[in-house]
Amino acid sequence: MLKNSASHIRGFLLTMYLRYRCGCKVGKGLCCAGFPRWYRRPQKNVEFGDYIEMGHDIEILLKRKGRLIIHNHVNMGNYSVWAINDRVEVGSYSGVAAFSSIRDSNHGTTLGTPTLQQDVVCRPIFIGDDVWIGERVAVLMGSIIPDGCVIAANAVVLGKSKLELNCIYGGVPARLLKPRESVPAANSTMTQER
Repeated sequence: MLKNSASHIRGFLLTMYLRYRCGCKVGKGLCCAGFPRWYRRPQKNVEFGDYIEMGHDIEILLKRKGRLIIHNHVNMGNYSVWAINDRVEVGSYSGVAAFSSIRDSNHGTTLGTPTLQQDVVCRPIFIGDDVWIGERVAVLMGSIIPDGCVIAANAVVLGKSKLELNCIYGGVPARLLKPRESVPAANSTMTQER
């Protein structure tokens, strides 16, 4: 995302709004290409770490009891949708690409009653550190994405998906494509930055 003075100003304004009007915890360096659209005003149920980058046209459908926790250095992609009835937590140095959908709930699917009239079923989503979620990925209720995973574009991660550390997944539903390869420490940019 392009970091310019306008995105820093929007980030500052959103920080002030979330901290002082909504009672939320927000770290330093929030940067916004555009203000997110909130389904409901946050009420002490949002935590943003340091240096969060938010794209434009993000929708956050946060229910009253829902909780959104975004750790440090996370990129929230353009047009991403975050539907939170229970809890969504994203670890540090992770990214969610454009048009992705993170949803911790779903309607019931029992025959005999229309699905939209059934109770909503919720299960939290946990996304680890150093996770990259590609474009147009759907992460559904109950999903746990461990540290170091990459989810390929257009994949669907189900709550029953059993993902392992440091692997690349793709498909519908997401399945193992291959483990991530390690880079020698001398060539690693993360090692050089620390």
